Amino acid sequence: MEDADGARTSDNQPVTAPVLADRVTQLQEELDSLTQLLYTSIGVLQRDAPPLELTSDVPTLPAEQLDSVSSMVEAVVTSCRRIDEYIERLPAHDEPIDEKLQAAELDNRASMEELASAADEAKAWLSQLRSGVERLSDLRVAQVNARASGA
Repeated sequence: MEDADGARTSDNQPVTAPVLADRVTQLQEELDSLTQLLYTSIGVLQRDAPPLELTSDVPTLPAEQLDSVSSMVEAVVTSCRRIDEYIERLPAHDEPIDEKLQAAELDNRASMEELASAADEAKAWLSQLRSGVERLSDLRVAQVNARASGA
């Protein structure tokens, strides 16, 4: 059984709206976490970096900083892997957006033609109504004139 959009997971299971929303929320939260992790890591690296002279020598970091840097790198890589997993669990769309757009345009054209037909029919009814009212008015005027001339 598929949901309204026919969305399915990568293992071809139907995706319900709450499940999809939960997956998107998980992805958003993990992206927020990665952003915060990168921001904090860069700040820590800037704060703890020793002042260096402008030379061509590549500086070596003390062991405690290397441990800190490697744990930050490990956290970033782990977060990126979780993001990849969340993306993989999002439903795949089999039907390209262009096809959906074309189908919507065809529906729109059909509705416009139906509306134009209804408008033409309404104009014809309005014309008949005006003509009927005009005939009734003419008859009433003729009756009033006949009574006035007969009196």
